[in-house]
Amino acid sequence: MKVGIIGCGGIANVHAWVLEQMEDVEIVALCDIDENKAKALKSNLLKGREVDTGRGIQTYSDWHEMLLKDFDVVHICTPHFLHASMAVETLDKGKAVLMEKPCGISMKDFEALKIADEAHPGKLGFCFQNRYNETTKLMDKLICGGRIGEVIGARGAK
Repeated sequence: MKVGIIGCGGIANVHAWVLEQMEDVEIVALCDIDENKAKALKSNLLKGREVDTGRGIQTYSDWHEMLLKDFDVVHICTPHFLHASMAVETLDKGKAVLMEKPCGISMKDFEALKIADEAHPGKLGFCFQNRYNETTKLMDKLICGGRIGEVIGARGAK
């Protein structure tokens, strides 16, 4: 499977690392409006290899241009307000999408994603990795078991 990543900031490094661990997955395209970030991620991916074995990772500063290339999946790791519109256009170009959270920032975004998902079933995925954390599972158990009152808000802090 050939993969492209749009947005080469911090979270893209995590996506790239995970993709590199997977069999039959090849990162072929990296895009960021600051193409130097895409080139730095490419360099990081190739670090420690004696030669670039012809992998041919291409870098771009224009995600529209990147979508014209031949690959299967796009990971969207951009600022929140771009997620939905990028996902819709990527799906319309025939590529699958795995997008970071939040999926959208307005009801309009969610409606556009719903329409795109219905037009391209099975091609849209979301990254909600924290749902498997022990603390999240414990809170779910406490809420569902009625052991705490109604949840009216939550805040996370580091």
